Amino acid sequence: MKYKDPIYIDRDLDPEKCSDQLSSLQRVEINCVGLCNRTCPFCPRVDSKVYPNKNVHMSEKTAIAIYKSLQDIDYNGRITFSGMSEPLLHEDIFNILKHAHITVRKLSRLQIITNGDFLTAEIYNKLIDCGVDRIEINLYDGEWQVDEFDRMLKNSDTSRYIFRKHYYDETDDYGLILNNRGGAICTGESGILYKDKPCYLPFYKMVIDWNGKILLCPQDWLHKSEFNLNININTIKEIWLSPQLTEYRSMLKNNRRAKGPCDGCNVIGTITGREAFENF
Repeated sequence: MKYKDPIYIDRDLDPEKCSDQLSSLQRVEINCVGLCNRTCPFCPRVDSKVYPNKNVHMSEKTAIAIYKSLQDIDYNGRITFSGMSEPLLHEDIFNILKHAHITVRKLSRLQIITNGDFLTAEIYNKLIDCGVDRIEINLYDGEWQVDEFDRMLKNSDTSRYIFRKHYYDETDDYGLILNNRGGAICTGESGILYKDKPCYLPFYKMVIDWNGKILLCPQDWLHKSEFNLNININTIKEIWLSPQLTEYRSMLKNNRRAKGPCDGCNVIGTITGREAFENF
């Protein structure tokens, strides 16, 4: 089976290369659309009252603003299309991806994370043509999907995709380190247990929503951070070194999760990003 958890692949292939606070930014995650066709039990979308589908799409203008601002700081990290949605549901996903590949010249990786439901050999090849380096296919239905996707993509560049197990089996964990997504869903473990724990996420990763708004981290599904920061107005540098993010980092580096969404979050938060954390 062609499977190794991408968390460990990231560690192997992407050694941290931070030299200062600005270069500590090594991950930009883009939530390009407000839609997903699935309602997984470990995801806030399982309850439409908590996180409903919205037919909203990142504009080409917003995407280009992201890429130009990243190029301005000579960004050499990765861009991931994932976030809180299924990126292949974006109405213009190929154009959005192509701009990233063209504009951010030192980009280490352009990747997309998909549930695979809309993936075909034709779409896969178009993603590669747009400059996508890695396509992470989440398996939600069972191990049999491995053979299905392998057959589908056998005549394509098979080095570009990888599987991640998210289906239910005897391990009872969906292949995930389950967490409550900043308090948006119950996992049986309270965020109170983590109130005195550090978290490295805001030290190395930036999350940009479909409308250009900045979220604290990929766990902030309820948008509790509510920053007045938007890539259509602010530069990446202004955002990354902003007082708003500085306030959260100061709290987390002192082992305090005292402000939403951190105060209700039970993500471990220290799996990767230590060098960026120490840079701050």
